[in-house]
Amino acid sequence: MPPFVGSGGQGDLFVNVATQSYIRDVLEYIERGQDELAELLSELITIPSVFPSGAYDEIAARMQREFLSAGADVKLISAPRERVEALGLSYPRPNVVAQIGSGRGPVLLIGTHMDVVEPGDQQAWSHPPFSGAVADGNIWGRGSCDAKAALAAQIFVARTIGDLGFTLGGTLLLAGSIDDEGGHDQLNWPGMTYLAEEGLKAHGFPEPDMVINGEASGLDQICGSFKGRLVAEIAVRGDTAHASTDHGTNAIDQALLLIERLRTLPLQAHPVCAKTDRVPDLRILELR
Repeated sequence: MPPFVGSGGQGDLFVNVATQSYIRDVLEYIERGQDELAELLSELITIPSVFPSGAYDEIAARMQREFLSAGADVKLISAPRERVEALGLSYPRPNVVAQIGSGRGPVLLIGTHMDVVEPGDQQAWSHPPFSGAVADGNIWGRGSCDAKAALAAQIFVARTIGDLGFTLGGTLLLAGSIDDEGGHDQLNWPGMTYLAEEGLKAHGFPEPDMVINGEASGLDQICGSFKGRLVAEIAVRGDTAHASTDHGTNAIDQALLLIERLRTLPLQAHPVCAKTDRVPDLRILELR
């Protein structure tokens, strides 16, 4: 019986990876392909997909080709043109989604982002940031860890399933998104946000039952949750008055008092995160 075949109940995707022989086949396939995997990661690093708009088309096209050659069904998904261009950005801004399996449940999505942050002072790098240099037992470059290693791993997942002839009892979605590196700056970056909220459904992909975020925690530090954020904008009002009087209320003084009070709030970890070091914190980002 091929692996991953089950009744379709939640968890069958994993429970029915049946025997040690299947696991051994997967590990041996990956072991044989280590050099190829390293070369693939190196090539992905050479694509300067720097947020907010660097080489997005190039990295998306490369991921699409790799997934297609592995036998997956692939779509490039961008937010609508009018939404993208209204933000002063170039259209399209493609996310990549590959599907392996029939579309029925359970549905597992493994995702990570294709964009990287600026390399900063390139003279400070021991190897050029977009060289993808393989040296001293490491692969060097911007995004080698965060998160093009995970992109290369996704491609190898698709190759492994196809080359070993596995048939899934559910559906696997592999996603490469953009705009992960966008900050909170009043601009609703239309990459991964659109993909998660609308794009998957709009383009016919099933809703995931489970999601693995392919950030670089390492296999020895798999996390069941991670700290999110709540961003609050609070308007503090004052009363204007002539400078010669004491009748006014200084909004800056009131804001400083508010900050002082906010810092006294008890912050407690969510029960799921209670055993980790992800303790909630309060940060004042801007006063204007």
